[in-house]
Amino acid sequence: MVEPELAGLASIVYPGDQVIDVGAAHGMYTYPLARLVGRSGRVVAFEPQPRQRRALEVFSNFFRLHQVKVDDAALGARGGESILVLPKFLRVPIYGHAHLEATHPRKSGPWGYRAVSVRTIDSFCDQQGLEDLAFIKVDVEGFELDVVKGAQTMIERCRPSMLIEIEDRHTARYGHTGAEVVAHILNTWPEYRLYRWAKDAWIATDAVHPATRNYLFTVKVV
Repeated sequence: MVEPELAGLASIVYPGDQVIDVGAAHGMYTYPLARLVGRSGRVVAFEPQPRQRRALEVFSNFFRLHQVKVDDAALGARGGESILVLPKFLRVPIYGHAHLEATHPRKSGPWGYRAVSVRTIDSFCDQQGLEDLAFIKVDVEGFELDVVKGAQTMIERCRPSMLIEIEDRHTARYGHTGAEVVAHILNTWPEYRLYRWAKDAWIATDAVHPATRNYLFTVKVV
């Protein structure tokens, strides 16, 4: 599946930008972002699932995408360790639904479990000496609010555009709604505006919509 919001990246990501892809999976966003930032930019792709991460590394090396750095950490509001839960259906792993251990699990079922290290965007940027950040994409099956909380310093410093998956069916496992994710961001940083991709354009909105998965928060004119 190709997400329609990919078509809107060119209006918010430019050559030379430093960007972060949280929950990179197999690289649906990583590679278009690498093309947009070019050799003078950088894409840091975070993916704690070994199978997905290896695919990212192989592809990036094969096509000599030197601007792509792949990191195996999960991201959250604070550093530490957690358990990555991998749902299975008929014993087949559903990699796209892997998520950090939830405080409000919705149902039981066959799962795979893996211990992972958790860090914050702020700590990563501080360690790497990354002082500018233009764009953050976050798709972590409901844990998006924690990722944003762990990026507070960089958001306040750089005001990056953020493309965030927000779906109640995922956020529920962590005890909050999609509307609460939106409210936290817009109340904490009122200069941000909320958009969704529709009819080949970013359309201003003030709430989450059942038919929309990804939302753009930006201070830019789009």
